[in-house]
Amino acid sequence: RTREGDRGLLDTGPAEGIGTAAGAAPSPAEGSPYPEDEPAAVRDAVPLSGPRRRTTGPVSTRGTVIGTRRATDLRDIAHVRTVREAAVHQRARGTERFTVAPVDLHSNVRAAAPERVLVLLLDHTCRGGTGDGNRPEVLAPFLQWAYTSRAGVQVIEVGAADAADELRAGSFTARSVLDPRVPGALNRRAGRATPLAHGVELAAHTLRRLLRRQGTGPAEAWLVVVTDGRGNVPLQASHTGRFAGPVAAAGVEDAVEAAARIGAMDRTRLHVA
Repeated sequence: RTREGDRGLLDTGPAEGIGTAAGAAPSPAEGSPYPEDEPAAVRDAVPLSGPRRRTTGPVSTRGTVIGTRRATDLRDIAHVRTVREAAVHQRARGTERFTVAPVDLHSNVRAAAPERVLVLLLDHTCRGGTGDGNRPEVLAPFLQWAYTSRAGVQVIEVGAADAADELRAGSFTARSVLDPRVPGALNRRAGRATPLAHGVELAAHTLRRLLRRQGTGPAEAWLVVVTDGRGNVPLQASHTGRFAGPVAAAGVEDAVEAAARIGAMDRTRLHVA
């Protein structure tokens, strides 16, 4: 296990130069993360950019279904819509058995996979139990980057007072930062337990799953961690649902070990707030 004295939970090394162009890394900025609310709209300088559509390879069957269309092949058939279309014409066809004709076939229309993903790991216990006025300022550049680049969002939460299981991290996936669950996650009250190690492990699994998708995965993923590093729930307790003995520093050490696995991943940048 890592025991390097005063080493931070997640050491990101020297700062990098960052730009403000669409799709570039987020840079520190003031104001609202939603540019359309500002008088001098940032969207004029940094226009919204949709995900680039891939034109090679087979049609992806991943992504949220947002509609249907008449099928041109047998991939990703929308079964309910197809059966409904076939049912409309059964009497006219005069067949004894239910018949599905080629004209009845419809396929799913799916939302394009995002080119960029923002993964937020929020430790609610590092705010003293109340809303932290600093948090919106810290996260604003990253939320603005996610907004202007139409990035998908994965939120991982630890230490919330209303958590379903205080020994485990919770998470949800949003198509964008406009999902109302995202601002809701920024203002939860603190609970007693901080399963930080499980939250970092969940973040690592999320990034690994995203970047493993050849041809359909994101080109860039940002992991933003907001924590004071004081995890008090060992990883084993999160996995089993109960404490096996004294905690001591096990929660912090497990979090450091889980974070070490993230550093070796490609196409991932890490910012600790």
